[in-house]
Amino acid sequence: MTARELELRNGGTISSSTFLGSGDAGQVTVKADRLLVTGSQRGFNSLISSIADDSTGRAGTVVVTARELELRGGGQINSSTWGPGAAGQVTVKADRLLVTGSQGGFDSQISSSAEPGSTGHAGAVVVTARELELHDGGVISSSTFGSGNAGTIEVRADHLLVAGDGATASTGIGSSAGPGSIGAGGAVTIRAKSMVLQDRGAVATSSDGTGPGGPLSINVRDTLQLDNADIQAKTALATGGDIQISVGRLFDLHDSTVTTSVAGGTGSGGNIFINPHLTVLDNSRIEANAQRGAGGKITIQTGQLIRTPDSVIQASSELGLSGTITIAAPNADVAGSLVILPETLFDVSSELRVACAARGGRPASSFNAGGRGGLPPDPGAPLTASPMGQPLEQQTAAGSPTPSTARPRQAVKPITVSGIPQPILGSPRLTCRG
Repeated sequence: MTARELELRNGGTISSSTFLGSGDAGQVTVKADRLLVTGSQRGFNSLISSIADDSTGRAGTVVVTARELELRGGGQINSSTWGPGAAGQVTVKADRLLVTGSQGGFDSQISSSAEPGSTGHAGAVVVTARELELHDGGVISSSTFGSGNAGTIEVRADHLLVAGDGATASTGIGSSAGPGSIGAGGAVTIRAKSMVLQDRGAVATSSDGTGPGGPLSINVRDTLQLDNADIQAKTALATGGDIQISVGRLFDLHDSTVTTSVAGGTGSGGNIFINPHLTVLDNSRIEANAQRGAGGKITIQTGQLIRTPDSVIQASSELGLSGTITIAAPNADVAGSLVILPETLFDVSSELRVACAARGGRPASSFNAGGRGGLPPDPGAPLTASPMGQPLEQQTAAGSPTPSTARPRQAVKPITVSGIPQPILGSPRLTCRG
């Protein structure tokens, strides 16, 4: 389907599927200058999809291209399988891409999934955009709930924002193996110029089944900021996934976590590798923990590491061997430079002291200008005579004396300082009283 403007509302659908057969579902391709997918009706979401439903065949690929693309209120682009066939790859390309909002418990999402009871693998998800924003339940994901593996996720953007905005639904980018699955979680790869995670936004790989979690790789050319957000690779039983973060300039964490962990079993914690120019930890945690297995390995290579006292870098195991932590950077602990401010404000009035003379009931001292003394009344006139000699004479460039002609004196204009009139010319006078 090709259109200049295309809107799918209240359960509107573009779909290809295979049902109770062995054939594959067909490919779905949508191109538009402006594309909106929003809302649901009677439990059916507006979507662009390809589905293998109880079929031995595979779901088709889904390709969506648009200049402006918005998924709102449960709108979806996906490929899924409910049987032995694999789900298809989902590819989305846009100049500006917004995924936001949930309705009736359905997230707005770009996804590929292997649903419960399936044995096929979930497909890969590839998203490319100049401006990419996920808000309030917006999700990019690949998941499995069966014996097949979750698919990989690759996201490329100039500017990437993931903001939970206080939503109860998850907001972020992730690949997961759900409860009861035996497949592995997929890998997540993100490449961006700048990236912000905030308000419980997350990037994650996970496995709540018996399979291992996938690795997670983030490469940001300029700045990666986390504010009350998470980067996680976690598993329930198996070995945790590895996290690799490469940042060109600043990696800034505030009330946030970077963790790879194992909730139970004998699996070991994954490894964390961080490589920015400057790392700032403000009440944040970097952890590679396990329960009975060994803790993971944390490696930080940065030009400068600045962290507050309440920040934690830890690789531990409750019952197994602890992991290792390697920091190749000047480590600036700002605890010694923090100053506790007083609870009461500074009383400026206490610093305004009354003059000694005023406190003693005596008149205060005063300064009176009595003229400029040896200074000429006019910048072009010679100095007046002094007891030490005659008036100075101007010299020519050759050094021969040349008589100077004094300009007419101007009338003396008295000035008043502290109530005492004094002439401008004449001897200087300084009077101090009190």
